[in-house]
Amino acid sequence: DKGAEMWRETDSRPQDAVVGRGADRAESAFFSAPGESQSGGGGAPLDRVTKSVRQIRMDRLRHQRGAAALLGHSHRVGLCQWAMISRHDGVGVDIIDYPDRQRSAFTGVQRCGSVWLCPCCSARISEVRRGELNGLLSWARFRDLRPVMVTLTARHGRRDDLGELLERLKKAKQRLHRHRTWTGMKPLIAGSVTATEVTHGRHGWHPHLHMILLIRAYDEGEAVMIANDLLPPWLASLHGAGLDGTGAGFKAQGAAAAGAYVGKWGAAEELALQGQKVGRGGGRTPAQLLAAAVDDHDDDAGALWQRFAGVFQGRRQLVWSRGLKQAAGIEEASDEDAAAEDAKPVRREICRIDPADWRGGVGRKGARHRRGLVLDAAEDDGAAGVARVVAAGGDDPRPEPDPGPLIEAEDRGNLFGKRSAQGEYVPGDDIIPPPPYKGGIMWPEGGVEHSHIR
Repeated sequence: DKGAEMWRETDSRPQDAVVGRGADRAESAFFSAPGESQSGGGGAPLDRVTKSVRQIRMDRLRHQRGAAALLGHSHRVGLCQWAMISRHDGVGVDIIDYPDRQRSAFTGVQRCGSVWLCPCCSARISEVRRGELNGLLSWARFRDLRPVMVTLTARHGRRDDLGELLERLKKAKQRLHRHRTWTGMKPLIAGSVTATEVTHGRHGWHPHLHMILLIRAYDEGEAVMIANDLLPPWLASLHGAGLDGTGAGFKAQGAAAAGAYVGKWGAAEELALQGQKVGRGGGRTPAQLLAAAVDDHDDDAGALWQRFAGVFQGRRQLVWSRGLKQAAGIEEASDEDAAAEDAKPVRREICRIDPADWRGGVGRKGARHRRGLVLDAAEDDGAAGVARVVAAGGDDPRPEPDPGPLIEAEDRGNLFGKRSAQGEYVPGDDIIPPPPYKGGIMWPEGGVEHSHIR
């Protein structure tokens, strides 16, 4: 029959998607929509929580294809969970058994392992990194080390280039580690982990660093005092790297802040995307820029995300001090290894999708165009549900774009610049050329063709 042609069933039992509580309560809360309680007894109905999990998964898959379009489909993000590993074996659909819930996943597909550019791989990598950081804090607690989170940043403006800002910030941190104050307190610092983050707002790009320092101190108050001694060296390091800053560019906080930061690691992007288009202070994260480009057809956001991608691709998201992972008993895992699904709890294959049905053909879209629906069906109805979705054709559902407030041409002011009497472009307060755009015009930084014209 048709079902046997498109997939090979290996487990005919239907699989029910359940998001439970208990041991995985923190992860469930991460995936739930704002305002949904995850506590036992008075928690949100399971169908509401499950719907939230699925919507986030659908968003990731859709944004991943948007990232592929902005980067060029030959980029490895364009192949992630889209291209098959083997053209003969097809794609497997697995059910992953957690202690109190089930999730579905694909096997036999390529994965890019890009923590910065791929919404799907980034989510898995962040989950692994969060576990590593939690393990580090637990190790530090049993050794009476005091974790202090230090935030480092610099003054920046709308005309500053992201790549140059980031390189100068990196040089400033290197100068800090060579400063006599830092070298003098090294015996008090058992180790450190540094995370790089960036947002874009009305003052342009804002790269910043979060350092978790494990300090040997009598109590937390003393540890924070020790960390605060780094403020003058940090300002001097900024100046030496060609940057500027004030006391606002340095902040030291205790264990509660470090624990809260680790607790939201990887979750911040997801939480920000649920009903919040712009972050605090008007800044947007790269994930928010990508979401705006894909869902709202925001060309400006797309160009900014392309610039971010060009600068951050290949960079490390977390940097551990030498020997800290080994001392804490944490195994090394590359981003590619962390992105793999193989290390998950017990999983079983319920069916395989034929290569031709995964790819599709002339006038027929393959199953890879509706990956979210395939995974939903696997959790609801097992192999039979997957067969129905594969045979149905079409695409995963898309949300209606949010047009946002209408800005008439005469109201734009000098935000994007203006044309001179000779028709030449005079730069305004932003780095992006002004609309309107003609079809086929390429963005600066080597962007993609835009057919959406405001």
